[in-house]
Amino acid sequence: MHNQMIATDGNQQVDRFTFTEARSGIRIVFLPQTLRGDRKVAQLDYQDSKGKLTFRGDEVKQQKSNLGLLISITLKTNVAEGEINFALILPSVNLADKKKQDFETVAIATTRNQKIVANQVEIQFNYKTLTLKGCAENLSMVAPLPSADRHNQAWFPYTKRHEASFNLMDFQRF
Repeated sequence: MHNQMIATDGNQQVDRFTFTEARSGIRIVFLPQTLRGDRKVAQLDYQDSKGKLTFRGDEVKQQKSNLGLLISITLKTNVAEGEINFALILPSVNLADKKKQDFETVAIATTRNQKIVANQVEIQFNYKTLTLKGCAENLSMVAPLPSADRHNQAWFPYTKRHEASFNLMDFQRF
């Protein structure tokens, strides 16, 4: 599925999901909609002890299920060295007029290895299940409406004086 909105049970849209697993050091940031050129695409940043990978658009597979949204990526595609696929379940989240909501979910990493044994290709699968701590956040930037009596200045150009009036959340997603 392409570029779908994340289902929430509340009125607020979730802009960023962050997942962590302490034992393995895995940190995942999923942005349901980021601007790429003139279109909105999903982005997933995957980080572990071996480094950080970023996946965008069609590289982030999304499929609705009864459990929530199944999000999957291919971490490694070299069949000779072993292919690694990673999938996590993103349950529906209710922000209930809050900016963030914590939750738990599960992920499965699948390794596919090929071996040649007695002139025959043998395929072996290994699975690892992880429990992830998740955080859903609404990162919308809310700027106040201009006030006629605010320092008797025009709303723009932006000045240092206006800085305290903004709720600047996280601009890494842009």
